[in-house]
Amino acid sequence: MRAQLRHLIDISDRQRNVSLQVLPFAAGAHAATSGPFVIIEFPDAPDLAVVYLEGQTGGIYLHGNEEVARYALAFEHLRAAALSPAATMCLIEEIAANT
Repeated sequence: MRAQLRHLIDISDRQRNVSLQVLPFAAGAHAATSGPFVIIEFPDAPDLAVVYLEGQTGGIYLHGNEEVARYALAFEHLRAAALSPAATMCLIEEIAANT
């Protein structure tokens, strides 16, 4: 586990397009309790954003503007409830040092 945590730290340090944030258990119920999702955006076609949901029976792509907006809002709520990127790095480094 220590090597995995160190890898996260290294990637976050080297890649400017990677931002890690941990949502602590203390945050309680959150906007993604129904499961993980991925918002796929295309720089050349911003109106073609898609949300990908994966479940036990397969994946679903949502492409309606209202559906994508709903998940974008959920993502913003998650980011607001999570630790800052700096606090996240401190937490990951602390855990890595103690494992």
